[in-house]
Amino acid sequence: MQATIALRTIASLDMGWKFIPDTPPTPPSCNDPNTTFPLPYDNQQCIGLAHQAQADNSLQDCINSCCADDTCEVYQFCAPGQPCDQAGSGGGCWTGAIPSGGCNSGATGWQSRGRHVAPPPPPTPGTDCTDPRCQPGTDDSAWRVVNVPHDFVVEGNFSQSASTSQGYLPFGIAWYRKHFTPPVSLSNAPTVYIEFEGVQTLSEVWLNGISLGIWPYGYTASRYYLNSSVVKYGQDNVLAVKVDCTKPDGWWLVTVPSLTLSS
Repeated sequence: MQATIALRTIASLDMGWKFIPDTPPTPPSCNDPNTTFPLPYDNQQCIGLAHQAQADNSLQDCINSCCADDTCEVYQFCAPGQPCDQAGSGGGCWTGAIPSGGCNSGATGWQSRGRHVAPPPPPTPGTDCTDPRCQPGTDDSAWRVVNVPHDFVVEGNFSQSASTSQGYLPFGIAWYRKHFTPPVSLSNAPTVYIEFEGVQTLSEVWLNGISLGIWPYGYTASRYYLNSSVVKYGQDNVLAVKVDCTKPDGWWLVTVPSLTLSS
């Protein structure tokens, strides 16, 4: 008995994306850090935090940096000349999640407070987009046209306040949109999916205003299976991708890479 081998159709969607950088909101000011951050961590050092070089100038800048991040649980600041600045820690401002084992005591000089933050629920696949930038009817004619792979971080301006370990390039958020028309012949295919080879670091994907899901890691591929209720064969489809690299793993891979539509 001879086996039947299913044919695969692959269409590259690398060309002709619309791109726009996100405008970051103005960071809120924490006027009462004791209320915002009720947990005292003075003279303790929390391991595993991220260095916020842009907030190294003052304690208030450090507090505001953590306050502006809904996921930030603890800040710690070490002023120049303090014992903590001489202990190989590097001093300055550090923020992030409270370590599961707590913070180390006896770290003289650290000024720090914390709070417990519940992780936000992930987007539910199949839900409608609430942002105009991922809605299919949005006019994106003024967005810049790019091909992928594309790295919007290297297009930015170097800044002394940006992280040293990330090449002094500030990170951010950007949006990409792609219009494409899948052929009607694919409507009878048993499996249709869109695949990204890698998006650094956190990506959210919508097709025609419907959430396909998220992928939180830039070094592995992500795949989204489609059904007839989402994709429109023989018509214009809008694929929207939000790229968040504010917590990058490596600045050299902040890209929206090759993408294929397969059946």
